[in-house]
Amino acid sequence: MTGLEHSTLFKAQELQETISKIEKSASESVVELLTMINGEEVQSEELHKMDKVIFQKNTFNKEIANEIIAHSKKLRTHSQELETRYKKLACQFVNLKTCYTEFKKNWTQLRKTTK
Repeated sequence: MTGLEHSTLFKAQELQETISKIEKSASESVVELLTMINGEEVQSEELHKMDKVIFQKNTFNKEIANEIIAHSKKLRTHSQELETRYKKLACQFVNLKTCYTEFKKNWTQLRKTTK
């Protein structure tokens, strides 16, 4: 932590202690704190607007998260299906390779006997 960050953190802690000693509502305390930090007066109506925006963002974020989860489940299912197909193809390849090896062996023997 740099000296500036430490100084800022210390000032914020001092402000928090001062505000916590004053018996006010949380929203009044936040307004006072933001006013001190910004150096200009913050109105409580602005906090209510911010609350609405934050709530809308959270709702929006939940919708996006749900879409991502649903998409992830689809991808996982598709991945499992592909894995199953890959395993089947691997078995078929081994079988074909075995058949080819057997065919090659028989072909070689047949060629030797026909000469």
